[in-house]
Amino acid sequence: MKKTLAALAPTLADIIIFIVAIHAGAALSPYLLATMAVLMIAGAGWVLTLSTFNVAVQMAAPRWVVARALSMYQMSAFGGLAAGSAAWGALAGMVGVPRSFGLSALAIALGRVLTWRARLPVGAKLDLAPAPIWPDPEVLRPFESDRGPALVTIEYLIDPADSDAFSRAMGALETIRLRDGAIRWGLWDDVAEPGRFLESFVVESWLEHLRQHERITADDKQIQEALRALHRGERAPVVRHFVGGGDAPVTPLAHHHQDI
Repeated sequence: MKKTLAALAPTLADIIIFIVAIHAGAALSPYLLATMAVLMIAGAGWVLTLSTFNVAVQMAAPRWVVARALSMYQMSAFGGLAAGSAAWGALAGMVGVPRSFGLSALAIALGRVLTWRARLPVGAKLDLAPAPIWPDPEVLRPFESDRGPALVTIEYLIDPADSDAFSRAMGALETIRLRDGAIRWGLWDDVAEPGRFLESFVVESWLEHLRQHERITADDKQIQEALRALHRGERAPVVRHFVGGGDAPVTPLAHHHQDI
């Protein structure tokens, strides 16, 4: 699939240029049958273009969210097609069909010029395959899984000389936390002990946090391993979970988490 997308991506510009030529030909053609024939070819080019985008979206999204990403793409694509059809139909009613084809060719060519440097992702840089699932947190007593919000804290001990590398890795981890369901994220520096950092993030509910355990990709795992390599504690970083809501707060046991 990756090789197929990589082969299709460079030809997408050629397809769009070909569609421009077809639209221009339709604008200049005085023959109805010839115009219908070239427009059928242009339609096939659009189908191939949309199919290429469809594959690109699926390759660029983690497995757990690919359905949502695909639905957003299809909503925007087909919504745009519907709105564009109405707009170009209205334009054709004002300036005539031949001129509307010429203007559409010009619009497509201008769009290609403005996006000339844009490239489709081919999946070579990110490994979005699911990583091994995190272990479930230990809890003192049962409670409703939809209770929330849930607060997670992770304590790191870092050599001050590695602070810059740690900050860069944490910046990447922030993106992962927010992507996987966190509604707030923070990194705290202990002013009394250099090198001690506390990461915190808030999730809507305990159940949503458990779902985070299933959303880690292989590429995310590499970032976690880089952070573990920077950790200087004798044991893995200490992870604590807190749950709000209900009559009394629930505090699961603190533990040293290998998957952070």
